[in-house]
Amino acid sequence: TRPPLDVYRSGEIMNMLPSEASLLAASKRRPILKQLWHSRRSERSLLSYERVGWMEDEPSNVLDVMEIRPSGVQGPIILCLDTSASLAGQREVVAKALVLECIRGAKLQQRKCYLFAFSGKEEVQELYLSSAGGTVACGGHSAAAEAVAPPSLLPLPLRKG
Repeated sequence: TRPPLDVYRSGEIMNMLPSEASLLAASKRRPILKQLWHSRRSERSLLSYERVGWMEDEPSNVLDVMEIRPSGVQGPIILCLDTSASLAGQREVVAKALVLECIRGAKLQQRKCYLFAFSGKEEVQELYLSSAGGTVACGGHSAAAEAVAPPSLLPLPLRKG
């Protein structure tokens, strides 16, 4: 069995009981409670948990030698891209740049790359992406290709595959 946790009085906010925190939460309706909480803290009489069984963080041992393990079979890279209006702007540019970087990584690792571009429950487009021949090819509709990488974002030409 576990030893019981003791409650004691202190001025530490980190260990205070939720009942003490509720004084601050209720102070919006009754400002006197905030004064009560501050007076308890200054007198170091907030009800607090006792720290029992805590270990101080010790630095881990980092080995100088890197262990080499055999890698497993690498499957395809599967990407999900939100193309809805909520992602418009800078977030859209970052997301699409990440997709392009994944395509480059897939080419370097000789892996397939699939993209699911979605903008709603019923609006999901499945695309196979490859970067063969210095271009980004999207197997699918031209609208889907535009959703992945509009010409303004792509330094390379975009073609339907």
